[in-house]
Amino acid sequence: MLVRPDDPTAPAQNGSAARESGSAGALQGMRVLLVEDNPTNQALARCILNRAGARIDIVSDGAKAVEAARAAPYDAILMDVRMPGMDGLEATRAIRAGERAGEHCRIIGMTAADGPEFERECLAAGMDTHLGKPFGRDGLLQALAAPLPD
Repeated sequence: MLVRPDDPTAPAQNGSAARESGSAGALQGMRVLLVEDNPTNQALARCILNRAGARIDIVSDGAKAVEAARAAPYDAILMDVRMPGMDGLEATRAIRAGERAGEHCRIIGMTAADGPEFERECLAAGMDTHLGKPFGRDGLLQALAAPLPD
């Protein structure tokens, strides 16, 4: 059977080949916190992450994100930057302030804003990188699988 590596219905592959191809199972077992107030974006990210094998928790605001990050360990946090109440930048600062020595959870900012000034704002808040909206499957999986910057 011939299977395209970008086919979301393809059987999961093992090891780094799956991470590199972005196929189903590429994030097998990765625990991800999705912080997003838009139900449509929640549904899209949930679908992509479920097919990639990630375990997902979803919250809709920054304060709940800080609470969730303190209650359980996550491999990555997908953080909407612009939300009512506590925004993603403030939530990221609070999460970073609560990390113990040697701990570092990947935090990926997500927003429609773009450009070097915005990127500096995200990095200054403690995010590792950012992903533009609307996001696609490949961009989301690549952001989660990429090595952390030094």
